[in-house]
Amino acid sequence: ATNGTTNTAFTAANLGTMGFSLNGALSSDGETILASGNSTAAPNSKSCCTVDTVIMTESGANTGVFESWDANGASQLLITRDAAADTNTVFSYGGNSVDMIITYTDASITMDAGGETWQPATAITISVNDPEANYNPTSAETLKIADETVVIPTIVMGTPKTLATGSNPCLTQLVNAHIGTITAGALPTCRTIDTDASTGGEAGETASNTVSTTGVNVGSQSGAVIFGINIDNTTDHSQRLRITHNGTTTGSSTSFDSITTTWINVTTGHTKADLVGLAGTVVLSYDVSGPADLLTSTDINVYLWDTGNNDSGNTASAAVLANSLMSVQTTGNVKAGVVDLDDGATYIKDPALTQNDSTTEGTPITTWTTGTRTNLITIGFEFTHAAGNDMSTTADYAIAADFCNFDQN
Repeated sequence: ATNGTTNTAFTAANLGTMGFSLNGALSSDGETILASGNSTAAPNSKSCCTVDTVIMTESGANTGVFESWDANGASQLLITRDAAADTNTVFSYGGNSVDMIITYTDASITMDAGGETWQPATAITISVNDPEANYNPTSAETLKIADETVVIPTIVMGTPKTLATGSNPCLTQLVNAHIGTITAGALPTCRTIDTDASTGGEAGETASNTVSTTGVNVGSQSGAVIFGINIDNTTDHSQRLRITHNGTTTGSSTSFDSITTTWINVTTGHTKADLVGLAGTVVLSYDVSGPADLLTSTDINVYLWDTGNNDSGNTASAAVLANSLMSVQTTGNVKAGVVDLDDGATYIKDPALTQNDSTTEGTPITTWTTGTRTNLITIGFEFTHAAGNDMSTTADYAIAADFCNFDQN
């Protein structure tokens, strides 16, 4: 089979018919530390292969070199997690043997101010060298926030309010597979189906499937078409949120064909009072490059609201919003950035910025005053893209969104 095609791999019977004997046998002296990886033909599937059955694909036309990994370095053979150091496995082929020995390497971190004296506001370069994070030995890899499979070396300074912290039990995979039947008696109830048959979807579909959710909502404008998703935190300390589409949608297979706006709305575990009460300057740091790249986005807007419903239709109704909405990023295709919680009309400001105001001097100032401030904050990411550039029903990606505050005593 040629790499990248859908040709069927040779079976053991095929190999025997063609005269393969020992030259078709790759073996190891043990399987204790080996685990099955991904299929090169279907990277998201493990159905093709086991530790005992590996599909080798020729690297090119008549190269005579056969590989078990794809172009991204995803191999069909993996090492088990926490394999004991110095464990030795011997691979044998055609009379030759190679030893594979498990080793561990310490990561290092360095900080460089470029020869400048370290002072407040001095720019420094932080470098992290972690050889074990390089899964593909044939290339120097760059760790990306959007890649849900990598471990991101993370330094957490202070106590930022992230998607992995707070008090929202709906930010778990167990309760947020939100297309399909809600398990009877399951708690908490993280979504309900809106029975209002109002319209508004760009595909011309009835928005009766709009999800009123306190978890995560991924779909088109006003909920006309919604992806079924599972969510979880990434398995590292980066406090990112992993979103995995579970193969279901509320519409047909062509429902997204004419969609040009896709939303990812995340109800955080933090209330309006949590944000207003933070000292100093409060900002939102976010990275949604994963879904943005999948959609080939041309524009990204970022909003905050606290109505208790994270349906993207919230941004269209002033009556519903009633001073709840804050538009923190509304220009450009900015996939990752840091933005002030201030859109001119609605804001949270540092007390230091109010020192000339005799009524609020030295106290936090905000126009974000709607309600009791006890509702959880929703972050809404609006992606504009060409029709047909929708995400697949099996998309898998990670996003990050952190509320950080900077205060000088």
